[in-house]
Amino acid sequence: MKCIPGKTTIANCLKCGGRGEKIGFNYPMVKLKCPNCGHAWRTLSAICRSCKASNGTPYMSDCPVCAKKAVAG
Repeated sequence: MKCIPGKTTIANCLKCGGRGEKIGFNYPMVKLKCPNCGHAWRTLSAICRSCKASNGTPYMSDCPVCAKKAVAG
């Protein structure tokens, strides 16, 4: 399954629009920093629609929890 960002997730810098780089994670919040202007902010992590696990980033990706279950099962 896919981890999908929520409607309130902000992955791009509000000052310059640059793509944020992850500098920290404390469930469910991800701390990002803009490589262009240096602005830092926190936003919600993307969440799996199936198992509700967080992927630790604000970006859409394959769910790490569901992927482990598929390999093991």
